[in-house]
Amino acid sequence: MQETEILRYHLERGNPEESEEFYDIAKEICISLKSVVTKSATQTQPTTASLLSSIDHRLAEIFHHGGCSATVTNKPKMALSCFETYNSLVSDDFGTNPSGVGTRLAISWNELGVAHMMNQQWQKGEECCLKAIDIMRDLNLPRTMLSFPRVNLGLAYWLMGRIEESLSVLLEGLSDREASYGLNDRESFM
Repeated sequence: MQETEILRYHLERGNPEESEEFYDIAKEICISLKSVVTKSATQTQPTTASLLSSIDHRLAEIFHHGGCSATVTNKPKMALSCFETYNSLVSDDFGTNPSGVGTRLAISWNELGVAHMMNQQWQKGEECCLKAIDIMRDLNLPRTMLSFPRVNLGLAYWLMGRIEESLSVLLEGLSDREASYGLNDRESFM
C-alpha cells in the first residue's frame, strides 16, 4: 500500500506533520478492507486468514508510523493510543507467528514505553522498556541493539528520581557500545 510508504517517507525526512493525512487515509482503507473481508468470507478459509493477517500486519505498521509522528510532534495521547494498538497487533501476530515477529515485538514495547513516559506514566514506561530488553535478550541480538530501550529506561529512572539506576543502565549501554565499536565510536545509534 503506497500510503504506508508515504508515511515512512515523510517520517524519515523529518516531515511528520505531512504524514498525518496519509496516516488517516491508510488506517481507514485497512479498517474498511478488513471489515469487507471479514463479512464476505469465513475465517476457516486459508486465503481469508492470510489476507486478514496481511491487513493486520499493515495496520500495525500504520499505527507504528502514526505513533512515531505523534511522538515527534509532541502529541502524547495520540502517541499512546497508536502505540497501544501497534503493540496489541504485533502481540497478536507474535501469538501466531513467533519466529517472524520477535524484533517487532521488542520495538513495540519500547515505543509503548516512550508513549507512557510522554503521558507522565513513568512506571508503565519502565515496565515496557524492561519487556523490550527481555525480548531482545531472548532473541540473542547483539547487545548494542539494546540501545534504544536502555536509553529510554535510563530516562524513566531519571524522571522517577532513581538517578543511580539511571546511571547504571546508561553506563552498561555505553560499555556494550565500547566493547563492540571502541571508545567514542561514530556508529549510528539507530
